[in-house]
Amino acid sequence: MKCPRLAAAVACLATGSLLAGCSAPADPGPSASAASGVSAASGAPAASVTIAIGTPRASGTPTPTTAPPPPTAAEVAAAEALLARHGLAGRSVEEVVGALAASTEKRPLTLQAVVKPWVLELSDGTTKGALPLPADRFYLAVAPYRNGNPPCSFHNLSADQGELPNFAFHVVVADANNTPLVDADVTTGPNGFVGFWLPRDRQGLITGTVEGAAGQVGYSTRGTSPTCRFQLPLRPYRR
Repeated sequence: MKCPRLAAAVACLATGSLLAGCSAPADPGPSASAASGVSAASGAPAASVTIAIGTPRASGTPTPTTAPPPPTAAEVAAAEALLARHGLAGRSVEEVVGALAASTEKRPLTLQAVVKPWVLELSDGTTKGALPLPADRFYLAVAPYRNGNPPCSFHNLSADQGELPNFAFHVVVADANNTPLVDADVTTGPNGFVGFWLPRDRQGLITGTVEGAAGQVGYSTRGTSPTCRFQLPLRPYRR
């Protein structure tokens, strides 16, 4: 069942009238249940959060894309050497991404890391390497904002900084069939982003909500789609 309170907020979003008199019902109703099988960076639950799944702009599932050639053995070896020098030896690529995203060191980090659709590119300014990402999963970093975020296309774990670090909110990532892939309370990392490992070849909408505010942005995990979505606004609505 959809939450009537945020359903009204999303309706306001669709008409562009959040600040022009739309009101959400007083009864928040039940929240949507969490989807299983998809990893999400999680943290402390956001207080008084309401949830709704937006209506995607497109329907159906795209034809699966073909993966490009993986990194060479030399590129992987160089990446593993870089990780060893930075205390990340033996970590899986998912663990490396998670560790760098959660780093509290001042950005830019010494170890440069950029998430491309199929590889994690690593560098220390001298040596360059790359690790393949899972064939069936796509990493998408999302940054909510109230005033604005710097633009990004492929998420730079070492340098990208969103407006709202350590910020708790609720997020629903729905595919083109309106099926929730993620439905969870999350908290952004020190870099102001929250990361999700999503199935490849999906597209739809990301809905972010927190008490009194909501916003949506489209996404795609197909082919060479951006791994960074910095345009998730949290705009106030009247209750």
